[in-house]
Amino acid sequence: MQINSNYIKFFFYTVIYKFGDTINFFTYLWLAYTVTDSAALTGIVAAFNGLPSLVFGLFAGEIADKYDKKKLLIISDITRGIIIIGLIILYLLQSINFLILLISTFIISTMEILSTPARRALPAFLLEKNQILRGNSYLSTGKIIAQLAGMSIAGFVISTFGVHISLIIDSLIFILCTLIIMTMQFESNFAIYKKAKLSVKNILVSFLGTFKEIRQSIIILKTIIAATFVNLFIGPIGLLTLNYCSNILKNGSKGQAILNIAILIGTLIVTVLFAKLKSLDNYWAIIRIGFYLLGISFLLFGFNSLMLIAIFIALIYGIGISLITNPSISIIHTNTSKENMGKMMSIISLVNESSIPIGTFVAGVYLEKYSVTSYFIIAGIFIILFMALFEYSTKFLFKGEKL
Repeated sequence: MQINSNYIKFFFYTVIYKFGDTINFFTYLWLAYTVTDSAALTGIVAAFNGLPSLVFGLFAGEIADKYDKKKLLIISDITRGIIIIGLIILYLLQSINFLILLISTFIISTMEILSTPARRALPAFLLEKNQILRGNSYLSTGKIIAQLAGMSIAGFVISTFGVHISLIIDSLIFILCTLIIMTMQFESNFAIYKKAKLSVKNILVSFLGTFKEIRQSIIILKTIIAATFVNLFIGPIGLLTLNYCSNILKNGSKGQAILNIAILIGTLIVTVLFAKLKSLDNYWAIIRIGFYLLGISFLLFGFNSLMLIAIFIALIYGIGISLITNPSISIIHTNTSKENMGKMMSIISLVNESSIPIGTFVAGVYLEKYSVTSYFIIAGIFIILFMALFEYSTKFLFKGEKL
């Protein structure tokens, strides 16, 4: 597959960014758990991370389509780096509290929400349609390798040197991302719109056109519904594995890092296979398999208390996730018009990521009273039943639609 130089630069930027984002997520969970000493409060902090998607979600897509994508990414990355530096200082001064955690995660998440549609939309502009699945698979492979490295480093650093050292590494990575994106040139080549003044009326009119496109494409609608549901259960996976490793496996952050690595190896296996495919006729059949594997892995987690078996289950979980996510994003890229790509990514982020804080909050409250293993069992049953019933109902509603 011949890929232009901008895609190569974007690939390396994405890998480094994902490395930092992984360290940030892993470190932030343990920072919140250390400061609050409560699964429920940690769940609230994690859930608060999704609030900006509700507040700014619609604006983000319009901004991505009409404004300089390069500037959006630079502002996002440098702001995250500055906020993390502030957290380091407060941590060393022993001045971090629950309120500061909420405010900082809101700001960081806001920057992420405003830049995500631009970041997610770029592959559709950089690649031909017949390159989308392979191109996304390369990006996914790179991100998985970055996650593997991030989880390994974060878990080791936190357990050996402390949370503040992990935060320092995280801040330096986002500063590096800023420097990399500053060397890239792509906005003049890929902008759909010229800069225009944003207004509520223009945003609503523009998004109505995108919603119309969703209604006219059953496969996009079906993908969004399924992804939103599954995010209710995979969204709090960080909180779940934290609790699982602390209370069931009894191996803390090191155990969580090992499970996360196993998950990522599972996703890597699938993305490497996808990268070798020239094309795929039935995306939805792959997504369906992914759902069932995901449900099975949750059930197995619920009945297991041994680390070695947990690693194998995490591998299955990773395979299931990758079978869902890679075809899903390719469905969106290949079935959405380029003039609506940013807004489409914004709508998907708004809908899907709004389900993540809900799932995380529910999980946090549940874990205060009940065991994490019982949560895994219930979630596994729900995921399997959902896919079975969803397939049964949509077989008639979407009859004749090519998936």
